[in-house]
Amino acid sequence: KILAIFQVDSELRTCQHCELERLPLPVEIELRACEELPILQPEEVVRTELVNVDGEFEHHLILRMETASVISSSERRSSGVGRSVLLDGPGGPVQMPRITESEFRMRTKVPRGVPFYADYQRESPKLMEECFLLDWSRAKVARIVGKTSEKDRKATEELVLAQYRRVVSLFRELSVSGNDAGFGGVTQLEASALLMQAGLVDDVTRVADIDRCFIAAKVLPFDLRRAGANGTLGDKVLSRHQFLEMLLRVADQRYLQTGKCKSMCSAVASVLTSLATVADAKVSELDGFHDAFHTDEVDDVIK
Repeated sequence: KILAIFQVDSELRTCQHCELERLPLPVEIELRACEELPILQPEEVVRTELVNVDGEFEHHLILRMETASVISSSERRSSGVGRSVLLDGPGGPVQMPRITESEFRMRTKVPRGVPFYADYQRESPKLMEECFLLDWSRAKVARIVGKTSEKDRKATEELVLAQYRRVVSLFRELSVSGNDAGFGGVTQLEASALLMQAGLVDDVTRVADIDRCFIAAKVLPFDLRRAGANGTLGDKVLSRHQFLEMLLRVADQRYLQTGKCKSMCSAVASVLTSLATVADAKVSELDGFHDAFHTDEVDDVIK
């Protein structure tokens, strides 16, 4: 005797033209998906099992049937219970093994929550502009920039804005390396080492000149000092806007006062060009870290 229960799309069915037989015990059958029917949506499910496979949920949908269709009767022994394919044969239905039943499973993407890095702001042009405007307003630029003309001041401002990510990357690197005076600021030793590495310390600009630029940039205007603009950094390190001011002072001392450049914009451009190799390496390093760290795979590990 062949008893058959048919899967029709997302449901289990019996054949209306065949005799029905009530089963001694209800049978539970797992629905199968296929390329033509990848998503199963049955009306009633006895049990659902979800298995995480390579970032996707594999759905095991179990349905229950109490009756089956009687396809044919025979004195021959049954080959057992299992899934099979019925084909039309000369003497009636022919039972063939189903060899593809394990090849297809209904799969859906695992719903992801908010990643751990959702609130982190990447260094976008908009964020860099906000940083620049804040730092430019706090630095004592009026005493350094624009000595020649308003046009030069404006050009210098636009130049620094366009390359401000380089400045931020250098500040970030120096503020967390070799800093015993206070985390988050740039020490005098680190500032001098950077400018030496960039080739900005020589017979024209000596270490003593760098020290003077550092000390001058470290002095806060009265209103910022009263407002506690440097927070917990103390008075031994430079905050970001003071670091910017120090670079402007170096450009003024090295290029403008010596006559090597006729404008402050050209002087600042020369300093930033000298620092470009070091700064660009730090920018690339940070971008590479973010690309590797801000991924679903890392999010799964951290959570």
